[in-house]
Amino acid sequence: PCTREDEAMALAVGAHLVGKKPLVFLQNSGLGNIVDIITSLLKPYGIKVDLLISVRNKPEQHA
Repeated sequence: PCTREDEAMALAVGAHLVGKKPLVFLQNSGLGNIVDIITSLLKPYGIKVDLLISVRNKPEQHA
């Protein structure tokens, strides 16, 4: 487990570099914290990291 989304992405990039298939699970509220990493590291170097993003909100907002 990681304390921040960017920390999780850094570990995922390291896993990718040693041949693993990383998966990062985060809440939708944390997506903005990884935009910089996606645009400056993942996209330019073609690094693949799967993201599983959950939606966190109140049940009545699903209607």
